[in-house]
Amino acid sequence: MKSRIYINSYYELKAEDLRIQLNSAKLFFKNHMPSYGFSGEAILREFLSQNLPNRFKVSQGFVIDSDYNISKQCDIIIYDCIAYSPIAKYGEIEVVQSQAVKAIIEVKTSINSNFFTNALTYFEDLGKIGVCNMFLFVFNSVKPETIKNYFIGNKIGADVEVCTDCTSKYDHGSEQFLPKGIVSLDKNYYYHLDYVSDFGEIPPEIAQLYGDNGRDMIGYKFLQLNYKNNKQISKLSSLQLFMADLFSSIGIHNGDEIIDNESVIGMYEFQSFGLWDL
Repeated sequence: MKSRIYINSYYELKAEDLRIQLNSAKLFFKNHMPSYGFSGEAILREFLSQNLPNRFKVSQGFVIDSDYNISKQCDIIIYDCIAYSPIAKYGEIEVVQSQAVKAIIEVKTSINSNFFTNALTYFEDLGKIGVCNMFLFVFNSVKPETIKNYFIGNKIGADVEVCTDCTSKYDHGSEQFLPKGIVSLDKNYYYHLDYVSDFGEIPPEIAQLYGDNGRDMIGYKFLQLNYKNNKQISKLSSLQLFMADLFSSIGIHNGDEIIDNESVIGMYEFQSFGLWDL
């Protein structure tokens, strides 16, 4: 149990360190926002390089498929560097085969509706060339209701039929184009693409009293996991939840050790919403 508490504390401290590094960069780059954004990408790349097994290279650049379709520039590419080498390399910029890619992470210091819509289009393009396991990492706060509002009115894939009675304009097949996880580091939110029960306008605790389990849908869950630390109840860092999700997605076998169910004393799904019906 103690070792798990140490791991929890480790990620709390690392999350704070990432925030401090980005705030430090802002002192120098507040008048040049592109450099401020690049610093956020570099800070996260360095953290991932230090915390992923050596078989995974954390890089930046472009992804190319077997038909020579090439992506837009990717902030963070995680690929299998034991089985594959990059097709081309120019300084720190690499061109990587799509079959080598284990995950793509889009990094933003902050986000608004336009940035979010552009990110979804970017993920769609990556999905079309065979990339799976895409994540959006935002350093600043993004509230759950904001994420939900960003999704409403967006549509993934030109050939996907709009489901007019669903929460938003998605349908079966959209999951390959959507981020598996969305991190909001500043306010400690983590959003995970998963099966959800959507209750519409009825609060879940009220609906469940009347035996209504909601509509079975695919959407996003916002989970809060608590653990006891020196008789105090603490919340797991969103960075820790992200790393557990990332490890699981790219097939790191000890990923389940990042979060041990025995150390977690309570889980609270404080909000979720569905995108389309199962």
